Amino acid sequence: MAIKTQSQVLAWSESNIGNAPDACGVYTLRTGTSLESIGYIGYAGARRLKSRLMEHWTSRDRPQTTHFCWTECTDEKNAQELEQSWISKYKPPWNG
Repeated sequence: MAIKTQSQVLAWSESNIGNAPDACGVYTLRTGTSLESIGYIGYAGARRLKSRLMEHWTSRDRPQTTHFCWTECTDEKNAQELEQSWISKYKPPWNG
């Protein structure tokens, strides 16, 4: 997988979301900071990573979310492959 940059696990806040890049990538929504706390893994297409996270923030569709992180990929194909790989590996309950 061609990864450009990754964030640390961040507190779920509008200001932290605002620092995410306008890029393609993969993100995790979490109930804590550990890998076991991953509740949802999502993919964002070209120039959509920040806006996709903001859509979750605005809609409050995952009220259990307390943390998140993002991974910027070199292209959409790599982002889609990474998303599927992580879903298979971590089996997040909200992707069910």
